[in-house]
Amino acid sequence: MINLLDYLKEANFNTIMFQVRARGDLLYPSLIEPWGKSMTGTLGSNPGWDVLSFVIQEAHARGMEVHAWFVTYRVWDSSTQPPVTSPLHVVKSYPEYCKTYVEGTSTSWWLDPGIPAVRTYLRNIISEMVSNYNLDGIHFDYIRYPDASFDDAATYATYGGGMNKDDWRRNNITQFVAETYSDIQAIKPMLKVGSAPIGIYKNIPGQGYNWEAYYDIYQASREWLQAGTHDYLSPQIYWDIATIPQFNVVLRDWMGERYGRHIYAGIAVYRMGSAKSNKYMNCDNQDFFKRVLTDKADWSSQEILNQIDTSRAVGAFGQVYFSTSDIDENVNSIHTLMKQNQYLYPANIPPMAWKDNIAPNSPQALTISLVSANNYRLRWTKPVLPADNDTVKYYNVYMSDIYPIDISDIKNVVAFQVTDTTVIVDSGTSSNRYFTVTAYDKGYNESVSSNTVGSVNDVDILAPVTQLSYTGTWQTTDFNVAFSDNDPGGSGIAHSFYQATDFDGTEWRANSNYGFFNDNFQSAIHPDWVYNQGAWNINTQSLNQTDEANANTNIYASLTQTHGDIFLYTWKMKIGGSGTNLRAGIHFYCSDASQSDRDDSYMIYFRTNGNTSSPNTCQIFQYIDNTFVDGTYLLQTACTVIPNIWYDYSLIYNSTTGYLEVYQNNNLVTTYTFANPHTFNASGISFRSGNANVFYDDLMVYKKRASVAQVTVGTSNEVRFSNPNPSTPACKINNVLKDNAGNWSQILSESLYIDYSAPQAIATVQDGIGTDINEIYENELLSASWTQSADANSGIVSYQYCLETSPGQSNVVAWTSSGTNTSIVYNGVVTSVGQAYYTSVKAINGAGLESVVSTSNGVIVVAENTLVASFNSDNTIICEGEIINFTSTSQNATSYQWIFPGGTPSSSTLASQVVMYPSVGNYNVTMIAANSSFTDTVHEVNFITVNPKPVADFTANATSLQLPNAIATFVNNSLNANQYDWNFGDAGTSTGTAPYHIYNQTGIFTVTLISKNTFCPADTLVKEDYITVEDLSSIINTESSDIFVYPNPAMEFLTIEGIAFGHVETINLQGKIVLSMNISKPTSRMNISDLSTGIYYLKIYTADRFIVKMIVIQ
Repeated sequence: MINLLDYLKEANFNTIMFQVRARGDLLYPSLIEPWGKSMTGTLGSNPGWDVLSFVIQEAHARGMEVHAWFVTYRVWDSSTQPPVTSPLHVVKSYPEYCKTYVEGTSTSWWLDPGIPAVRTYLRNIISEMVSNYNLDGIHFDYIRYPDASFDDAATYATYGGGMNKDDWRRNNITQFVAETYSDIQAIKPMLKVGSAPIGIYKNIPGQGYNWEAYYDIYQASREWLQAGTHDYLSPQIYWDIATIPQFNVVLRDWMGERYGRHIYAGIAVYRMGSAKSNKYMNCDNQDFFKRVLTDKADWSSQEILNQIDTSRAVGAFGQVYFSTSDIDENVNSIHTLMKQNQYLYPANIPPMAWKDNIAPNSPQALTISLVSANNYRLRWTKPVLPADNDTVKYYNVYMSDIYPIDISDIKNVVAFQVTDTTVIVDSGTSSNRYFTVTAYDKGYNESVSSNTVGSVNDVDILAPVTQLSYTGTWQTTDFNVAFSDNDPGGSGIAHSFYQATDFDGTEWRANSNYGFFNDNFQSAIHPDWVYNQGAWNINTQSLNQTDEANANTNIYASLTQTHGDIFLYTWKMKIGGSGTNLRAGIHFYCSDASQSDRDDSYMIYFRTNGNTSSPNTCQIFQYIDNTFVDGTYLLQTACTVIPNIWYDYSLIYNSTTGYLEVYQNNNLVTTYTFANPHTFNASGISFRSGNANVFYDDLMVYKKRASVAQVTVGTSNEVRFSNPNPSTPACKINNVLKDNAGNWSQILSESLYIDYSAPQAIATVQDGIGTDINEIYENELLSASWTQSADANSGIVSYQYCLETSPGQSNVVAWTSSGTNTSIVYNGVVTSVGQAYYTSVKAINGAGLESVVSTSNGVIVVAENTLVASFNSDNTIICEGEIINFTSTSQNATSYQWIFPGGTPSSSTLASQVVMYPSVGNYNVTMIAANSSFTDTVHEVNFITVNPKPVADFTANATSLQLPNAIATFVNNSLNANQYDWNFGDAGTSTGTAPYHIYNQTGIFTVTLISKNTFCPADTLVKEDYITVEDLSSIINTESSDIFVYPNPAMEFLTIEGIAFGHVETINLQGKIVLSMNISKPTSRMNISDLSTGIYYLKIYTADRFIVKMIVIQ
């Protein structure tokens, strides 16, 4: 046994399936079943030592796992019953559990799976073994019915419960598996449980085989994986690759339904022997290997090696061989070839994340010291215990000449399964080698590597850097950027990538037509994205796909990926959801990203921890015509992906060689070289998820660059936009570098100012400042002014002007800057009479671009004009009908033209002219002076004011007055006057406008009024004998015996008698006539009712006299 274990260890086998139960007998002491006869030749004979304990101890000492190979339901191979043993064989102890099965001349005994007590019986054996031994796993064989003819009719009648018999039989096995798994979990949760089902689960189209595990022997093993009651299956795929059924096709069928658990390819190494001489030909036909052998023996060792390669290519987690004896005997040199080729390097046992997904912490404080020659001692300290308190099972030491060391490559292991914290290793060279250490726990979870040490050189832990240089502050057209890369750590630059991004005034993007992409999904899904599967939206400034029912979501965008380029794809991703098959990733280098599997493309897929299918893995796919290359993933690599945790992902892809590097959080996950890489120019990129709620963010695509890169500028080029304003750049050149030690730089960015559009044209250029002129005198300075230009991108920094005698010549004043001034005076420029001069102007923006040239319409230089028109007058304000003398005072004039609106004459050509203005008003005067070359005009508006003459006129309220109180009131009816002189004829005067005057003596008086205004002569009106003043008091008592007035005093009426014809006036004491009446009959009545009480004079006129009487009115 020791020799066998050593021999297997030489070929790096890491697990043995040790048959502890063959036919109802055991290779360890038990209270339930007898000792096996394989050790002593006698059933029930104790060999004197615990075989299983010994095998476990020796295998573990060699770093190998031991899985107890347990033949389940087949318990005896003979038509006769086993002998009596202690304990009894089950055929003896529980004959009711057992049924015979006859095939041809062969008879075997089988436990009846339909009897519930059988399950209990087997579970007790397994629990006893698991409790007593430090096993690593249980490997069930013959965990099935022999075939459909098995005699269990009575059992079915008792326990069938109405189920379909086929379903009932499958359920019997499946129930045993579930119960047993639960028992084992309760005792040793880390113990692995698996089995070796027959090779064909259900017939595969085109593979032509008719013995199916599911239908013929009721072995529903894939349901055990799906239910989580099996950790692995090792299907007995005992066929070659070339003939049907084909090994590779059958294995892919198993890999396609493994539900996140392990598949180990069962390989028929026994088939290298002759069919006739092969020892297994003497077995019963009931044995599966006999069924598949028939005429197909004599395999070469190359067939076995090819099957190893095939199983690795399709992602199987290992290989299991039947039987060990063929390897031990080195049939066809198989052992030699294995250890020289496929098994040259040791293999870590794959972890089972559903049992333990917590990796140990990293070993600490790795140091190195020289022992001798190329031998080095490595020391480290144990890691801190992780959350599950799992201790370290062993350490692996890695060595490489490249930093960082790729710990996914087993070829870099220099010391395997080290159980101490120190080891001496031989580097094999005096050149520098790097070393690092990882820890493994009992679940074979590997830690992150420790620090790295070098045997000669210090480890490069410094990120590479670069410096950018370019010409000019502003870029107006395509420009070159020079990169000066440096790796301060000394390992050298491995990759240099760049990306040109542009700013549209709102956000930074990149032109995907040039192989760049930049989207941070801040606010909205941009229109360059299209999604035809899934529910995509922006959530918390990230792209979010929420349709967990969809197994193949798709959001895609155009991205030109030119064959021959090397690309860097980076993005952030967080995978979540409620299911048990959470997965997501990216399609890149797509020929048509809108199709189901993006037509021709590559896909990187990540599956999360806790999945039932391939948890914590990274899978690489290639598609042609929407179909997997090789029918499944090309490579599957362990990669921790915790649900709902953000990770940074990066891909480096060389489209020429097909070489791919995959990184998570800047740590290398895996590399792969596509055997037949796509050779087209790709057009798309796509995010894909399956049955998950996934967040994506910060998708960026870079291209590999040389030391100089040309960046194109223009509306459809790499940089599509100019600066939105002079201080906000429109371009960033982003750089990412990786050195040979695996250090990634930060994103190194350089912002550039872009303006590729000229300033606005100057709208107007004027000859003259403020006003456009057409002529200028020979002694005057030329000048020009122009409207402002504008440039939103880089601003206007200056204007340039020139003076020319014809547009476009700039032959008088060359192009000269005016700064930001928009006018110029041409000092010192000598002009020529009759010559036209033009000013041309252009605006210069901050980027140095010039607007189109704008030119004035020109100004002509003319001879100097000394003619000055002017005149004077002896007056400007006159009275109507008066005259004014006009005299020209013009300089250098030889002729005149006068215009006198309203005057007489109305025009004249004399140098002096007398003009009479007959009518009142305001009048313009125009004089045009001329000489042989020029004319000049003086036009005076409202220059002459003609005022009206005053007209005297008045009236008095009464012209006959009586003393006393003889008061005359005058009404002034004068026109055009504002000053007055009155003479009332009795030496009384006044200057009032409408005065009154009191006469104190009797008489007849002449009244004179002189009316005047400011500008014209006065006018005098004399009214001769206008006022008569009498004194009635002297004749009051004059009586006439023939004229009577009564009553006196009177109140309402007076009666006058004695005259037939006459006139009567009633006069108050002020001399004013207040009432009068004509008399036409001898007796007349006068109504005095309206007069106030008082004394009045009654003056009675007859034909020849008048008399006055005084009356009193009461």
